[in-house]
Amino acid sequence: MIYMRLKGGMGNQMFQYATGLAIARQAGTGLTLDLSNLLYRNKGKDFVYRKYDLDVFRVTPTFLTSPEVLTPIMNLRVKPLSKVVRR
Repeated sequence: MIYMRLKGGMGNQMFQYATGLAIARQAGTGLTLDLSNLLYRNKGKDFVYRKYDLDVFRVTPTFLTSPEVLTPIMNLRVKPLSKVVRR
């Protein structure tokens, strides 16, 4: 199984997805996307937040964890606890 952690805007996500998919096909295995960097919203006021944009292309990926489950966990306001959960 190939795991790809997406980050950045649409162009970066397209490149990361294509790279992960090519590696997975060469290895004869599946590709799983990790959205934790995209869903985390506690990085500070000057940070440019991105969202998952590949759904525009009708990509049907397998996610490491469902975005509905991961979003509240990634945005816990208790800093020590959120650091442990994110790792």
